[in-house]
Amino acid sequence: MSELPLELKISEDGMEAYLKINPPSGGRLPTFEEIISFLTEAGVVFGIDENAIKDALENNRVGEFFLVAQGEKPEDGIDGYIDYKFDKDKDLKPVVLEDGRVDYKNLESVENVVKGQLLAVKVPPKPEKDGKTVTGKVVKAYKPKDPKMPAGKNTYLSEDGMKLFAACDGHVVYENGKVVVHPVFTRRGDVDYSIGNIEFVGDVIIMGSVLPDFKVKAGGNLEVYKLVEGGFLEAEGNIIIRGGVFGRGKSVVKAKGDIFLEFADQATLEAGGNVVSDESIINCKVVAGGSVIAKGRKGVIVGGEVYAGDVVDVTHLGSDLGVRTYVEVGIDPALKEEYAQVNNELADIQRKLKELTKGVELLKTMEEKMGSIPEEERELYLRMTRALFQLRGQAERLKKRKEELEERMEKVKREGKIIVRGIVYPGVRITIRGVKFAVKEALREVVFYREGAEVKVGALREG
Repeated sequence: MSELPLELKISEDGMEAYLKINPPSGGRLPTFEEIISFLTEAGVVFGIDENAIKDALENNRVGEFFLVAQGEKPEDGIDGYIDYKFDKDKDLKPVVLEDGRVDYKNLESVENVVKGQLLAVKVPPKPEKDGKTVTGKVVKAYKPKDPKMPAGKNTYLSEDGMKLFAACDGHVVYENGKVVVHPVFTRRGDVDYSIGNIEFVGDVIIMGSVLPDFKVKAGGNLEVYKLVEGGFLEAEGNIIIRGGVFGRGKSVVKAKGDIFLEFADQATLEAGGNVVSDESIINCKVVAGGSVIAKGRKGVIVGGEVYAGDVVDVTHLGSDLGVRTYVEVGIDPALKEEYAQVNNELADIQRKLKELTKGVELLKTMEEKMGSIPEEERELYLRMTRALFQLRGQAERLKKRKEELEERMEKVKREGKIIVRGIVYPGVRITIRGVKFAVKEALREVVFYREGAEVKVGALREG
């Protein structure tokens, strides 16, 4: 075989083999079978191009190298990865408003999720394919990484293990290489410019204070370990403020459940249930569907307005300085507030109706006297007439709603009473189920209740 006029070259990477047929000394070209045998003995066993050999023989291609065999290059695999459906590398950035100003209070620090929400999808790796040289040597391709789903606490995987979901409502975070859903959001410090406003679907715990003008909104219960200093709180459940509220005239604390706090000063407190203070409620507006209680050793309500559906139970009411303090019990505050709103809207519409009616009548009189009016005035007349009909319809709907509210308020009227375990001072004004009473002199250990069309004052032991 060595006598054959053949030369072989193999590339350095072993992926290509080239063959040259030299002019034969004896006048005969090697046969196809002889060339194949030559390549095999030389170790070329993979990727042989038989057509190239046949073409060289048929066309008498001698004295030049041609590609006779080609290996198969390896195809590296592509790593799989996790496609996160939330911002796992959240960077607290201020919100840029439409006018270009920057709102440093809204940093969007919490990413809320609900039960069953998709959190991550695994994109599988593309498998590798090993290569082979012309001599049959295997060339290994890069084996891709197959990432493990980062399923953490309060998450679950789909049956095929390719999707990750939230197992509960909460806020999602990426911590220690895992996706975790926390059903309770805990701020281990103050609510300030470093975190911004907080809005969370579940319970919220603030281990510091809520500073002026910052807002915290919870879809569950809300607890503040220290103070609320001019901040705003809102919760679908209860609110507990272990410190107290320095309202500065602008704090609003609003809960659909109960509000528990140490004290409140110059704030608005609104609860669907009870408002309970360990100490004082000073110059506040308090609205409670249930009771307002400040009956501790320092329990006092001074100044402001207090509205309670059931009972106001306090140690001291008012002050020896005669500070005006208003307390009303025995009616649902929410119904009363809506009733006042409907009344205001109705009064506004009735005022507009009066003005429009005058205008329509004036144009109508002009038309009757002149026989006709200019086209511009006629268009105005038609527009005013249409507006008049619309306002009348709105007025009728509001009147109907007002009657419904009056009926409901009458049905839900409660007994309502005000208990003073210490002293009630002059300057306190009381309303029980619509009947008013002004305290003219200091009284001790009394209960105020309604009897017939009067507010009665009884000794506490009798109440």
